[in-house]
Amino acid sequence: MSFQDFFKNSVWEDFLSRQAVTSSTLTSMIVSLLVALALGLFIYVIYRRFFGGVVFSRSFATTLVGMCVLTCMVTLAISTNVVIGKYAFANCSSLRHYAVSPNLYVIDEGAFMHSGLEAFDASAAASFTVVGPWAFAYCASLSEVHLSNAIVKMGEGAFFDCAQLSAAILPPSVRQVPNYLFKGAAAVTADNLNIAGATAIGDYAMARMEGLGSVTLPGSLTSVGEGAFLGLKASIVYAQALAAVPVTAADAFAEINQPAVTLYVADDLYEDFAAADQWREFNIVKYSSGVDDALGTITLEGTPALKARFVGTDLQVSIDGINIAWIALYNEAGLLLTAVEPDADVVTIPTEAMQARVFIVSARLADGTDASLKIARR
Repeated sequence: MSFQDFFKNSVWEDFLSRQAVTSSTLTSMIVSLLVALALGLFIYVIYRRFFGGVVFSRSFATTLVGMCVLTCMVTLAISTNVVIGKYAFANCSSLRHYAVSPNLYVIDEGAFMHSGLEAFDASAAASFTVVGPWAFAYCASLSEVHLSNAIVKMGEGAFFDCAQLSAAILPPSVRQVPNYLFKGAAAVTADNLNIAGATAIGDYAMARMEGLGSVTLPGSLTSVGEGAFLGLKASIVYAQALAAVPVTAADAFAEINQPAVTLYVADDLYEDFAAADQWREFNIVKYSSGVDDALGTITLEGTPALKARFVGTDLQVSIDGINIAWIALYNEAGLLLTAVEPDADVVTIPTEAMQARVFIVSARLADGTDASLKIARR
């Protein structure tokens, strides 16, 4: 490319399109720089007015103007960034928060690895589609992450050993839970876990997630990788939505006391799970299809007797003789709709805004036992 070619419109158009820069963005940037320049000149005038003839320095005054413009340029560069490059903020231990541009579409490999990041909110970035490998790995203080619903690809180990991460919620468009994705995310609880769109769970993807009291496997799941649930502490695994026994690695459930874990399966898959080497050691329970006409509920074998009924559009759940410590509501696909911690024996949950007819209720009782039921809203 010659020097003259650099100034051709086609070259600039290609550059701008690759950077996702629009005319409105350019206008906003120019206005911001002009405002910064005006502010710098205002500071210059004030400085000269009050310090002229005493300690006034023209070079220092000029530097103040330049600093205003430079600060604006740096802020614009961050706020309009569409790609956070490889290891861009790796090992930045002082970094606590990052202002995400609404134009963001890629976070590259290791972008925030080993940083001091505490929260990351990209829910407003409508074009954000890719999280690279190890992007947030080893972020020991990271507790809150909100991803765009446009995400289609998660890199392996993206949240590896994020011990304080409070939620592991993937958009339904994410079809693969990659290797090591949430390994060591011990603070995630069952009501803050959602992998509803997944067809595959990779190697060690959910290993050492010790805060999970239960796990709901999505109906789309077809494969489970090596060590995927290594060291799982959950007492219940909901697998009733599965259409078939997933292809499962030999040690997918390593270091788990399987007989102490209740596995709910569809009635017609009971024999298949009981015959599968990796699943047979679980306490396998059929997910009953018997409907209680009085309440319109489907009871689950082997759980304490929750009672539920609809009062208008409000779901009322109760149990005799013991309080409900927390309760979560899912749709049939296993997508979490809401979760509360009532510490009461009767709980009322509004469902008017929920786009579902059939609900799965999962509750943890005050004595630590779990109870579940399924209910249809008439």
